[in-house]
Amino acid sequence: MGKILCSVSTRGRYMTTLLSVLQSIAMQTRLPDKLVVFDDTDPPSDLRQHLLYRYLFAIFDLKGLSWEWRSGERKGPHYNHQLANKMGFEWVWRVDDDTVAEPDVLEKLWAQVADDVGAVGCSVLSPPFRTTEVNATGRIEMVTTEPNVQWGFITSTREVDHLHCSFLYRAGIVDYNLELSRIAGREETLFTYELKQRGYRLLVTPGVLWHFIHQYGGIRDGYQELRAHDEKIFLARVEALKHSSRDRESPTSSRDRPTSRPNLTVEEP
Repeated sequence: MGKILCSVSTRGRYMTTLLSVLQSIAMQTRLPDKLVVFDDTDPPSDLRQHLLYRYLFAIFDLKGLSWEWRSGERKGPHYNHQLANKMGFEWVWRVDDDTVAEPDVLEKLWAQVADDVGAVGCSVLSPPFRTTEVNATGRIEMVTTEPNVQWGFITSTREVDHLHCSFLYRAGIVDYNLELSRIAGREETLFTYELKQRGYRLLVTPGVLWHFIHQYGGIRDGYQELRAHDEKIFLARVEALKHSSRDRESPTSSRDRPTSRPNLTVEEP
């Protein structure tokens, strides 16, 4: 069913959340086939000189987890995600540099993969951490008026129109929108919705990543103006995708033709 690349784009979080994120990846019950970290920190540091990172890199090696630390594009995380998208892996598990995964997350996401599935996500819980589902449909028409399904505690597998933050996706099918600003507002929503418009199903399934919100790192300056810029691009692109969906190539005419569906109990959103 293909190999999995785990991709992390990071900026300014060496000494806050990144170490915990990478440790959670190393402790997965189903390891990815490779881990790549795209480092947008300016200036970057050689973390091999830091004791705790040296320990972590040694654990990667002992577990047989191939890993690579790359200089990022420094144009926004979507540029780094696009690099991962084109690295030749069939699947990419994208993990934010402030989200810590429970040990069975990748195993649970991988269990839902089928020929007609484009991406699978699970809960991404921010403080105050909730233990209930959110009241949300997951439909693209409701994206500006309801919370994201992944913000709640997901208890069953179901289909949605778009995913958020961290998910496992089928690589090389669609591209990330590089017209977005360096904060990349709604980049993951556009990316996954376009996968759905290509004929693939998007799923959410039980599993948890903990969002360790931190005041340092990421991109802070000019955020509101950049967010408004990206929102205009997002809304226009969603409308364009809706209108062109009938003309888009379906997976049924490609080499990724769906041939089976996972054994799921799917609730209509």
